[in-house]
Amino acid sequence: MLKCWLLVYHLLIQILFFFWVSPINAQEYKFNTLGVEDGLSQITVSDICQDEKSRMWIATLDGLNCYDGNQIKVYNHFHNDSVSYGNLYVSQMIEDGQGSLFLLSSTGIFQFDLNTEKYYLLPVTAPATLAKGKHGVWVVEGGKLFLYDKHSKRLQRMYEDLQLADTGSSMVEGMDGSLWIALKDKGVVQVDSCGKATLQLPDIKVLKVMQGNDRNIWVGAQEHGVVCFNLAGSLLQTYAHDDMARALCQDLEGNIWVGYRSGLSKIDVKSGTVSYYQPNPTKIGSMSNRSVTSLYTDKQGTVWIGTYWGGVNYFSPAFQHYIHFYASEKGLSFPVVGAMAEDRAGNIWICTEGGGLDMYQPRYNTFQHFNSLTGHRFSTDYLKDIVYDEAYNCL
Repeated sequence: MLKCWLLVYHLLIQILFFFWVSPINAQEYKFNTLGVEDGLSQITVSDICQDEKSRMWIATLDGLNCYDGNQIKVYNHFHNDSVSYGNLYVSQMIEDGQGSLFLLSSTGIFQFDLNTEKYYLLPVTAPATLAKGKHGVWVVEGGKLFLYDKHSKRLQRMYEDLQLADTGSSMVEGMDGSLWIALKDKGVVQVDSCGKATLQLPDIKVLKVMQGNDRNIWVGAQEHGVVCFNLAGSLLQTYAHDDMARALCQDLEGNIWVGYRSGLSKIDVKSGTVSYYQPNPTKIGSMSNRSVTSLYTDKQGTVWIGTYWGGVNYFSPAFQHYIHFYASEKGLSFPVVGAMAEDRAGNIWICTEGGGLDMYQPRYNTFQHFNSLTGHRFSTDYLKDIVYDEAYNCL
């Protein structure tokens, strides 16, 4: 009897240790903000993504915004010679890495060509969600699953026998090609490459689904916080929270960031600790709004935060120290700095208003000057703007 009791005791201890998560004091981060004063069309953000030109696309209640690091261009409507779609509200968007954005709006799904800025409206009437796939764009409409090929502009029905229950607004293609689709009621459906559907988490209302770098599936829930399970469906961890976990992303260090109505949290997957972040009106560099609606990690590791009533916040989890460069022989050529651009090698090109052009190499922490004193003559040493051409690798 005693042996049986000890076995139960040790089992309970292991379960408590497995599911216990310790909140800690949050590491300090400096949050930058993009708002109406910076050119953003509106401060309620529904989604964020980055294109292959490293521009950030920000969907708001009143238009689509493109931020190139210096300025914001707003798209309030799409139009061509015969049709115009005004009051453009985009709830979800993805980039395909091949020159197109796909925008889920109240009108339908737009394919937006990033080079020509022309659009094509996909032949769907009431799409529920979409996701980037290896062979096209996945679309769910009316409980049916479709794969869209942008080159042929063909929308193909997949798995004829598959009929999904009402789907939510989140879907992701896993590394093995299977799909994970949040349902509107409860649960998340896994659809494998043969079209076999398996229901996971049938008792949890899922708002967001994501696959981590470790191949595990992360789910943001209506009332249960964040749930992590493996591809076999085995529950690995629960990070309890009494608020809606409606946004998820993973940074380059492997941490999971979670957006709630009440703030932002960071899950350190290695240690199991959770940190919380909320606006502090008395602190410069704090979040602009506590209600987080979307999260995105860009190619350089910056985490972008869409908020309900504060525009966009962004910060770098891995880079929180700052170095000041002054005008000197081994530093800047001139103290007044204009525009900057980064080339494919990671060099930073800096316009100065009196010292010509500077090139900073972060890898070596060195500067090189291009001006009249070094024999690299421009028509003037007063330079204000610069643009890098990725295609030709030139300034």
